[in-house]
Amino acid sequence: MPYVEFRPAPALAHLVKCIWVFEAESGQAYGRPERIIPDGNPELVVHFGHPFGALTPSGLYKPQPRAFLMGQMTQPVTLDASQGAAGVAGVRFHPASARAALGAAMDEISDQHLKVEDFDPGAAEGLVDEVASAPTAAARAWALQRYVADRAKRTERFQDATVQGWLSRIAAANGLMSISDLATDSGLSIRQLERRFLKQIGVPPRQFANVIRFRRVFDLLTYGGRQDWARLALEAGYYDQSHLIRDFHRYIGCSPSQFVSQMRGLSAVLIGLDEETACRVVTRRETLA
Repeated sequence: MPYVEFRPAPALAHLVKCIWVFEAESGQAYGRPERIIPDGNPELVVHFGHPFGALTPSGLYKPQPRAFLMGQMTQPVTLDASQGAAGVAGVRFHPASARAALGAAMDEISDQHLKVEDFDPGAAEGLVDEVASAPTAAARAWALQRYVADRAKRTERFQDATVQGWLSRIAAANGLMSISDLATDSGLSIRQLERRFLKQIGVPPRQFANVIRFRRVFDLLTYGGRQDWARLALEAGYYDQSHLIRDFHRYIGCSPSQFVSQMRGLSAVLIGLDEETACRVVTRRETLA
C-alpha cells in the first residue's frame, strides 16, 4: 500500500502544503471502513483507481466523484475502499489557499465535497485522464501540480493576506487564540471577522481553532505503547482528559484508545503515523521541482 508525499515546487509552496499519491490492489487498501479526521486543510482529490465510497451514518454507500474538492471538515468522513483497486491522488492546500488556488466558494462546502466540474466546467475528465495515464506517482503529482498552477493564475484575486495572518496566529498558538483579540487587533467587530474568515476558510474562526487544537494531539502521540491521555490533553491545551475525550467523540465518533487501535492505511499516514506502525504503508517524501 504505497503512499508517497511530494513537496510542491517553490512557486506553489504558499498555496500547497503537499501533493500525495496512494495506491493499493483490490482488497488490500482497508479491511473495513476507515475514518478520515478533520485537520484544517481542504484537499483536491482525484480517483484514478476505483473511487472510494463514503458511508453515511445509516451505512448507505455512496461512491465519491472522480475529481472533487473536499471542504473544511468538522466531523469525520467514513470511507470504504473495498470495492476495487484503489488509486487516489490529492493536493493538500494550506487552510486559506483552496479559495485562492481554485476560486471555490469555501463557505458553501464545509463537510461537503464540490465536483471539479462545478467550479471549473470541462476540466474534470481531462484531469482524471492525465493523472490516470501518468506512469509513476511523481508524474501523477506533476499532473495535479500543473492543474493547480494553471488554475491559480486565474483565481489569484481570491487571496486574502489578512485572513492568512489570522491563520498564522491561530496555528502558532496551537488553536489557543482569543478570537476577540484577533478582531480587536484588526480593528473589526467579531462578526465582521467571522464573516471574512468564513468566506475564505469555510468555517468560523473558533471552530477552526478547535480543529487545530485537536490536530495537535496527533503531533504529540507516541506510537507503540500505552498513551497517557491526561498528559496529552494538557499539552494540547485541553482543560482535562474528559475535555479531550469529548472532542474525540465530536470529531471522530469514538474514544481516543479506540481510534488509535483502529488506525491503518491511508487514515494513518494522513495524520503522520510512521510507516512501520501504519500497517506497512510505504511512505516516501520527495520534492517536485
